[in-house]
Order: sequence, then structure tokens, then C-alpha cells
Amino acid sequence: MKSVVHLDEGIVTEYAATIVRQADGSLKLINEVSGNSTNVVPDWAATEPDAFIGTFHTHPRTDGFLPMPFSDTDFVSAIQLREKLSLLYSDDIVCALVRTVATLDYVNIYAIKNEFLSIVMDPDMEARFLPNAVWAANKWLAKKYGFGLYMGNPDELYREV
Repeated sequence: MKSVVHLDEGIVTEYAATIVRQADGSLKLINEVSGNSTNVVPDWAATEPDAFIGTFHTHPRTDGFLPMPFSDTDFVSAIQLREKLSLLYSDDIVCALVRTVATLDYVNIYAIKNEFLSIVMDPDMEARFLPNAVWAANKWLAKKYGFGLYMGNPDELYREV
């Protein structure tokens, strides 16, 4: 909720944190960082007995393009860091990338960026609402790279998209 506190003033603050599993099996967010969308990088360090599970971050926006799902760099980090779970909060929607046995262990950063942009910038998509084009890219990348992709409101069960 910290991300949207100052949206009325046009101030966008993106937050990120690391998801760890504690010794008792519960999940916890640690290492919270904030900034704008180009400089928020989670601190992935987890110390024993905590185990790294993945990351959480927000996509607040003032341009009306909401909810905004995962970016190409979000997919890259989920693959390269071997995240079991990557969570994103945007406009009261939670999106989740869930690693499966089919998830690749490596991706070329430039290839995934080009794939993402080719879908988002497709002339057929351009006439549509930008978040819809980004959702189409999310679905395509999740399928190609072996992720489960889920979404929902914080107070409901998430559905696979």
C-alpha cells in the first residue's frame, strides 16, 4: 500500500522485497527497498535458517495503465534467480509467476526482451489497451518458459491465466 499513498500527487514509488521461507515454514518479506521502476532491485540475500523463495514488487502507475503485469525483466529475474515464486501487486491485483518442472534455468536477456516487445508492439495489439498487450506477452512468455501464471485480488483465490 506504500506504493500508492502519494499517487494523487503524481508520485510513483515502487517497492520490492525478498520472499523467504522461515524455519517454521511460514513465508516472510525481508530486505524491503523502494525507488522508481528503473532502480528497484531486491536484495536477494537470505541467511540461515531462512530459505530464498523469490521476490515481491509493486507496479504503481499514474497513467491509467492498470493493472500492469510482469515486465520482460521480471521474467528474466525469475528465471535467472531460480525463483520459486515471483509476486507482483498492481492496482489491487496480485500476479504470480510460479516455477514448475518445465521452467527453464537460463534465458538470453535480449531474446526475452525482443519476444516481449514483439508482442506488445504488434500492430494488432497497438490499437488495444496497453495492459492487455502486456497480458498477452505475459501469457505467451509464461507458456514458452514454463511458468504457471496466476492472478487475483488479495482476498480471493488466484486463478490461472
